[in-house]
Amino acid sequence: MQFAVEGVQPDIRNIEGLSGGYFITGTVSLTAGTELVAEVPVAYFRTNEMRPGADTKLGNPYVGLALTPDRSPLMIEVGGRIPVAENTSTTVLGQHAEVGRPGAFLPEGGMVTLAGNARVALSRQLSLRLRAGGFYAHSTDAARAPGMPPVDRDLFTQYSTVLWYEGNTFTTELGFTGHANLTGRGGYGEKSQHDLAATIHITGLPVITPGVFAGWKVSSAFRDSESWQRAQNARRDMTSWRFGVTLSTTLY
Repeated sequence: MQFAVEGVQPDIRNIEGLSGGYFITGTVSLTAGTELVAEVPVAYFRTNEMRPGADTKLGNPYVGLALTPDRSPLMIEVGGRIPVAENTSTTVLGQHAEVGRPGAFLPEGGMVTLAGNARVALSRQLSLRLRAGGFYAHSTDAARAPGMPPVDRDLFTQYSTVLWYEGNTFTTELGFTGHANLTGRGGYGEKSQHDLAATIHITGLPVITPGVFAGWKVSSAFRDSESWQRAQNARRDMTSWRFGVTLSTTLY
């Protein structure tokens, strides 16, 4: 059984304190090759201009299974998100923090995911991890989050590649992740989002494994700060950087 908490904060002027997206994840082994995975996303938003001062919103929880055939480097994921996220400014902040988690804060939107993961060992400590698949998203929110691409009933593809180094005292991940709308209108650049991200985990400590995270949105369509400005009805400065921390533990 594993448990992890990750907090990601977009680089936006005037947000305060711990504002950002938080992802609480638990993994439980059901059999030798089957794991139950659950995740609860939460967005927290605070600025010095807000009254009463802060807001917290639940995203779309995820529940799924990870299936690993015996003696195989391939893992299959199947799962979905429960549509409970509301269309608010706090949810928009969460959308800018959902690196590698498309749909975590889709307003009133559910999704079903199917993906495959493969690990290629390059050396004793270095490996390449590949992920590809797709998801079907359905939004029941007519207004949608301001400035975000329309998602009614669309099919998406998702993909990522991560270079993974496992040392004696730390583990490093350097990766590229993206997803694209296969059924929506417009060019590929308007329908896709891509991120570069790096994470360092300290593995030499007892019980708790802490880590730090930095990510960069590389898709030009999502670097435009208009969505944030419209959502807040005010001009704010926003960059494509996101920063975060992670804490994980293995209970047994």
